[in-house]
Amino acid sequence: MIHYLVLSLILLGAFIGLVTLRYHPLRPWAIIATAAAYLIWGLVHHAILGTLHRKVVLEYLGLSVLGAIIIAVLL
Repeated sequence: MIHYLVLSLILLGAFIGLVTLRYHPLRPWAIIATAAAYLIWGLVHHAILGTLHRKVVLEYLGLSVLGAIIIAVLL
């Protein structure tokens, strides 16, 4: 349960950061930091559960990159 609380805090912090840095030059770094935090969270989560495999790593990597691209383009 604590893992999902951490994920919620990461996403809440990302939302606050994106809203706060709306026209700031550091906004791309906030998007990259969010994607990196999501990737690290997923890897740690699966490592603790014992289900960390290459496919899981590639899945989280792909989703974090795709999410960062979508957020950067749409916002």
